[in-house]
Amino acid sequence: MDAVWAALERALGLYGPGALAFDADGTLWSGDVGDDLFRWGLEHELFRAPALPALQTLASEHSVALQGNAGLQAQSLFEAFEQGRLPARSAYEMMVWAFAGWSIQELHLEVDQMLRATNLRERLFEPLGDVIAWARQRALPCYVVSASPIFVIERAVRVLGFEPEHLAAGEPMRSSEGIIAPHLAAPLPYLDHKVDAFRRIAPGARLLCAFGDSGFDLPLLQTADLAVAVRPKKGLRDELHRIPRALLLE
Repeated sequence: MDAVWAALERALGLYGPGALAFDADGTLWSGDVGDDLFRWGLEHELFRAPALPALQTLASEHSVALQGNAGLQAQSLFEAFEQGRLPARSAYEMMVWAFAGWSIQELHLEVDQMLRATNLRERLFEPLGDVIAWARQRALPCYVVSASPIFVIERAVRVLGFEPEHLAAGEPMRSSEGIIAPHLAAPLPYLDHKVDAFRRIAPGARLLCAFGDSGFDLPLLQTADLAVAVRPKKGLRDELHRIPRALLLE
């Protein structure tokens, strides 16, 4: 961690003030809260009829067996994802819109229960909490850019003091009454779209430092003056040579 502190201070001195951007799952905490919520939805039978046609369409596109209700179809698609038969991007998009028929407000109640049940506080990566505190002491804005659903990310990052306007995550289409529809409202913040999402929530900001753990974070890390690979998965570890100024935080 000493090398990270030294690099942050050096980057701040060289480039001047800028923003910090953090991936969420696997970076700010261990595990994936999007996966956790989807499993919670399967266990507690939260998937509703409005999601079924879109789930069946996705299943047909990837040769997954069709099912007669939303819960069973969601289960078969999630199993296909875990087995490598459903591409990651398609699976992460599904996790955003598969809660069609719910309002964000009622879904937040389920999210809060899930986060308590899965002990999110105990999974936080403490060194990054220290980095966030360091940045805020210096009035450097901090952002979270995640491919997980916004309705779980905005609840998960409250413990770290993030405001909604500093978050970019998977956004479902919503009706005028606030009900989730089985479609994305914007491209998923994934690979190059992570950079687009950061620029949308931080217009004109220079990215002083970015933190991520997977190959999906590579474009965002390449955009920053300084990149920190946080306990990197193999996909990112193999690509570290493509990042000009990268540090490893195990």
